[in-house]
Amino acid sequence: MCYIRAGRLPEAERAFKKYLEPRPKSVNGLAALGPLLLQQGRRQEAIPVLQRSLKLDPDQQDVRKTLAQAYIAGASPKEAIAELVRILSFDPKYDLEVYLLLARSYLQIPDESKAREVLDRGGSYFPASADYWRGRARILFEVNPDGTLTEEMIKQLVRKFPGDAASHTLFADWAYAKNDYDSCRRALETASSLSPREETKIRILALSGMMEGNQERPDIAEPLFRDSYEINKKLHFPDQHSAMAYVELLERYERDEEAQRCVSEILSVAPGSGAAHFSRAKFLAKGGEHEKAIEEAELALAVAGTNRDLLRTLHAFMARSYFAVGKKEEAQKHQLWLEKNTAR
Repeated sequence: MCYIRAGRLPEAERAFKKYLEPRPKSVNGLAALGPLLLQQGRRQEAIPVLQRSLKLDPDQQDVRKTLAQAYIAGASPKEAIAELVRILSFDPKYDLEVYLLLARSYLQIPDESKAREVLDRGGSYFPASADYWRGRARILFEVNPDGTLTEEMIKQLVRKFPGDAASHTLFADWAYAKNDYDSCRRALETASSLSPREETKIRILALSGMMEGNQERPDIAEPLFRDSYEINKKLHFPDQHSAMAYVELLERYERDEEAQRCVSEILSVAPGSGAAHFSRAKFLAKGGEHEKAIEEAELALAVAGTNRDLLRTLHAFMARSYFAVGKKEEAQKHQLWLEKNTAR
């Protein structure tokens, strides 16, 4: 556990595997190893470990929830739904996050009416939880940022919890995505005035840097990004999106060596970060190291989930990279994926 708290995940994995060698049916050992593998982006390895743990003890609802998260990450929403429904059958008030994961799974199918029903049901059990209401708004924002339901939920969130800095920061994220920079700036000012936690400060500073960067003011943007990154690093990168926003700023101004130092720091703590692996892949391809670039892009592709914009970007990169090394058949597989999914 000390290794995990220190962000030293590979060492924690080795310790758990050593523990399991003489006791392969240890429920606790398997239950600890599965989430660790998932945290490192190794979903396909994590799933059978979690399944073995549940077979030995089906009453481990926390392990069942982690298994559902692995299914969601692998774009298998129906399997996730089955596990999450079992948890809520066991205890409808077990955990507010289960409702959020279940709604996300229904949106992946997609079945918006079921997702709304689940979110409303969760709201009836956790009516005063800012974490729950913020979580439901974030899901909708991530899945459909331009949707009317998303706008409704985010505006409702800040009305319901006017003193919650994280809620105003989510509103700022939504406004930024809609290019409404005035509303974004006002929301960030409000969030900053509400004594935000360190985790929320990360995003406030990063969003402020993103707005300055969009206005081509790197001299103002960089200190904001750097402050955000340092808090993020101190906390072992809980907000990888904000960390990668700093990397993107450095890349935009061709400060590739600095960007890759950040990528190495992020991957040392969050080896499952698809965005970091893709940044490394682009850097390697730029230097002509296409084989290594392909390896990194494959790692990014494995954790891309259902983000279709990211999937298209990765498949296009893979097609180019495979063509560059003369592997036409592999390149054509990715080209076919692009043609099939662009037609939709």
